[in-house]
Amino acid sequence: MTVYFLIVALISFFFLYKAFDKYCLYPILGLCAYISRFYLARNFIQIRAGLSYAIILMAVQYITERDWKRYFAWVFVAYLFHHSAIIAVPLYFLCMVDIKKRHIIIGTVIAFIIAAFYSNIIRFMVADYVEDLNVGNTYIQEEYQREWGLANPMIYFQTFLLLVYTFTEDRMRQTTSHYLTIRNAYFYSTVILIVLSCYTALSGRVSSMFATLEMVIIPSIAYSFMKKDRWIAYLGMGAALTTIFYLNYYGH
Repeated sequence: MTVYFLIVALISFFFLYKAFDKYCLYPILGLCAYISRFYLARNFIQIRAGLSYAIILMAVQYITERDWKRYFAWVFVAYLFHHSAIIAVPLYFLCMVDIKKRHIIIGTVIAFIIAAFYSNIIRFMVADYVEDLNVGNTYIQEEYQREWGLANPMIYFQTFLLLVYTFTEDRMRQTTSHYLTIRNAYFYSTVILIVLSCYTALSGRVSSMFATLEMVIIPSIAYSFMKKDRWIAYLGMGAALTTIFYLNYYGH
């Protein structure tokens, strides 16, 4: 069993390394963001899902290149490890749409409205489809998911990062040629997190795949500051990441 875990971990980090190398401006800061936000829950608990997500993150580059064959081939490989990889399918088609800043704002507002006023409909739909994503009924049980709803602080953390990343587009485009793909993927993740917020654990699990792109977004935001002011960004991000790691550590 130990050998199995070791092999899966090595493969997962291989694909994560490829993603860091391809998209991340400051890989060390990106690694810190990944460890504080996802490492404990994913690499120690959601092992198959972690490998599946790492494969898809590496494959995101093929969306930018409009290489659908390679993208969906890697999604299929990821699906063999964990069925939740199916969540990556709509992203390719979403990225074919010319999404503007105003669409990000409107989409986010609509997601909040749905979460606030149509949670009963969401619960009804989720009950029918949750098994198809291989996340199990455990994630929709009240005693498991704590019923944070829209009080979940990660919703506002992701929304804040999304808006900052969106409204610094001119600067962010200088950090990676995959900017629009990454932004759209993170927008997709944030909308999922908000809409499914009536199921705290489920929303976090389903949105987690592309929320991992924070390892690219957070270092890029530091770059958006003037050189003389970047220490402020590093200090703020360091404090935020330390807090998140602390909450994750004691939450598990």
